[in-house]
Amino acid sequence: MQKRNCGKMINKLVDFPEETILNLPKITILGNNRLIVENHRGIIEFTPQRIRINTPIGILNVCGNDMHINYIIPEEIMLEGDIAIVEFIK
Repeated sequence: MQKRNCGKMINKLVDFPEETILNLPKITILGNNRLIVENHRGIIEFTPQRIRINTPIGILNVCGNDMHINYIIPEEIMLEGDIAIVEFIK
């Protein structure tokens, strides 16, 4: 809890997004067919049924069908397909 409060205080001073200050992934899900992960550490596994992404707080496991990587850049990954499960594994 202390770390989160510190991040909010710093955020007010320098106006950076909280996820950047606290080194957290930001995950945006659009419907059940698009997922965007910001602040990732790379892809661990990729198949059309499962994509595992390393993040600062654990592994993001995304399961579904016909999944593919729309793009990947150092700051962000966009996945598309029929997404059924999104979970963190520590």
